[in-house]
Parts: sequence; structure tokens; C-alpha cells
Amino acid sequence: MSDRITEVWDRGKAAVVGVESLARAAEGDLFRTHATLFVRGAGGFRGEQGRSTLEGDAGQRGSLRDSC
Repeated sequence: MSDRITEVWDRGKAAVVGVESLARAAEGDLFRTHATLFVRGAGGFRGEQGRSTLEGDAGQRGSLRDSC
């Protein structure tokens, strides 16, 4: 399994961190995941603020329950 940080945003009082993981076997890639972490108290480092909505998801927000 390999992991990498894909993005870090400064949201003022918090930071948003994107992490991608890739699981591999001898035959090739098994799966890839992406998680976005909201870390309270870790902001204020004057970094990029990031976007306010996910690209391509504007107006399509809902819960997992809505999509099942």
C-alpha cells in the first residue's frame, strides 16, 4: 500500500488535507482511495485556501443515503 498527500488547504482555523492510497498486488493495482481530512486547529499557516466546493460537484451535494 502506498499513500500520498494530494492537497493541503488553509481554511483559517482548520486545515483540509487530501490523502490518496493505492493498494497493489503482484498482478497489478487492486484499488485506490481518496480521503479528505478536516483538521481543527491546524490552519492559519497562510497557505492556499482551496476551493469552496468540489469541482464538478457544484449543486450536487447530498448524503451517501441519497445516492443509494
